[in-house]
Amino acid sequence: MSQMPKIEIERIATEAGRKFAALITTNRGGVNVLRASKPKVEKIKVPDDRYGYHYEPADPDAGRAAYIWRMVAFQISTNHRHHCMPCTADFDLPGTCAESRAEAKALDDVVASIVDSVPKEQWHGVLRWGRAYGII
Repeated sequence: MSQMPKIEIERIATEAGRKFAALITTNRGGVNVLRASKPKVEKIKVPDDRYGYHYEPADPDAGRAAYIWRMVAFQISTNHRHHCMPCTADFDLPGTCAESRAEAKALDDVVASIVDSVPKEQWHGVLRWGRAYGII
């Protein structure tokens, strides 16, 4: 597997994008690259009137970073295993199902700002799906 794409944090347009990019990258020889695996998310049991309880991340930003990593990895990772549909990516977000889906929509702007900072020729997942659909 080739090296993960470089993410130049200073090129990211939004402050939130820069904040989360720092959480989803690792520094290799002075260069920030996408982590090879999702950031760890500790879960806690939270009482719930409807179902009795549900699990949420102990640190909401860790859950958000895990979601953002998954969506960024889907689009730019060099690892073909990251290119499968991220159907359960919002499971790491805080709140009920409806709340986490709403937050996922808001975080998609952060994902876009991070992905847009990477040159298009390094969008490995996008290229792979484009070829699969016959667009590329």
